[in-house]
Amino acid sequence: MVRLLIVVIGLVFTSGLKAQEWFPVGATWYYNQIILLQGETYVQFEVTGDTILQGKNCKILSGGCSCAAPGPGGYFYQEGDKVYAYDAEADSFRVFYDFTLEAGDTIVFEGDSLVGGNGYFLIDSITTMQFGSETRRVQHLTHLAFDIVWGNKIIEGIGSNGCMYPQVSFCDPSTGGLRCYEDDQVGLINFQVPERSCTYITSDVKDPEVLPVLKLYPNPASDYIRIQSEEPIQQLTLF
Repeated sequence: MVRLLIVVIGLVFTSGLKAQEWFPVGATWYYNQIILLQGETYVQFEVTGDTILQGKNCKILSGGCSCAAPGPGGYFYQEGDKVYAYDAEADSFRVFYDFTLEAGDTIVFEGDSLVGGNGYFLIDSITTMQFGSETRRVQHLTHLAFDIVWGNKIIEGIGSNGCMYPQVSFCDPSTGGLRCYEDDQVGLINFQVPERSCTYITSDVKDPEVLPVLKLYPNPASDYIRIQSEEPIQQLTLF
């Protein structure tokens, strides 16, 4: 019942939304990247300009994820709620992001059978996120095939929260976790909790230390709990 309610709410809120612009020139993404024997760093994507390819007005996207499944390669164009990616090997465009799909539909990523095959992603629900004055739809995904992974959300106008492109799951090291996104429409969005540098590198930048403010234990509890606070408690409500 809860899952059905989420879907209905998502559809009600999204029914009146207009298609958002994907890949405006200057848009930048930062994703987590793990380097073996070195630790955590990041990969960056950026829309560097426009071009005409096969008669389509395309955006040029630079950057890449480690272990990205073959196929899409740097050129995208938008038609309404669909974004098409250029497949250099096939010399053709194919649907990459599709917000005409609804909860219960399946996204199919056509991969290379030698390194993972196709990826299948079920859209569990569609909700919205607010970025300033911008309302964006969000497709929540469940992976139906182990070989290809793609995060668990696709955010309208931004893309996957796992990596820009689907990835081969058995590859190590991996890329994953959208840190930051920035463009002229929504400004800078930091997706990290707590927020940290978009260009975080293990060797020279450390995450800010987060000190606990309140402790409640034991958990679970059957007859009593203890509450410890580093600051005076003005109000406390337990459910």
